[in-house]
Amino acid sequence: MWKKLAAITAVLVLVMGSAACSRTDEGQPGASDKMSLSSADAMFLQDMLPHHEQAIQMSELALSTSHSKDVLFAAKSIQKLQTLEVKKMKEWLAAAGVPVMSDMGGMGMGMMTEKQMVDLRAARGKDFDMQFLSGMIVHHRGAISMARDEMKNGSNPKVKAMAGAIIVAQTAEVLGLEALRQHQ
Repeated sequence: MWKKLAAITAVLVLVMGSAACSRTDEGQPGASDKMSLSSADAMFLQDMLPHHEQAIQMSELALSTSHSKDVLFAAKSIQKLQTLEVKKMKEWLAAAGVPVMSDMGGMGMGMMTEKQMVDLRAARGKDFDMQFLSGMIVHHRGAISMARDEMKNGSNPKVKAMAGAIIVAQTAEVLGLEALRQHQ
């Protein structure tokens, strides 16, 4: 089931994200000329960066710890997509002349606490898989909430397209993660 959801999610993200990531206003592929961000756009990108970076850390931990084929596939999918999004977010912030870090740093909004991360690192077997799946579900729900705020308050069409892609991808991933958790 996870593989089907991941394939559908990848297609939806590619379609929605292509407008956000493919061309600049001048039509030059990959150019990183000046970009205009509202305060809502900048805050979304600055707060989503550490949020995605933690999901990548969680996924890397799963890739080195889990023995479940389904958990490994989910972790690899999450790691791959969010790594691409992190790269694009950093490029956009740089193009806008906005620092990568914010005051909030994405804290809250589903992020795992340091204690939860320590517990996850120490867990093994099914206990690890359950902690990973449960933690990532909460984590994704936080990202979805942040992306909805961007859709409501943001103004940059590229950033809003990415927020829409995050909503679609992570909503589908939550469904897959919940199904995996029920079968652990």
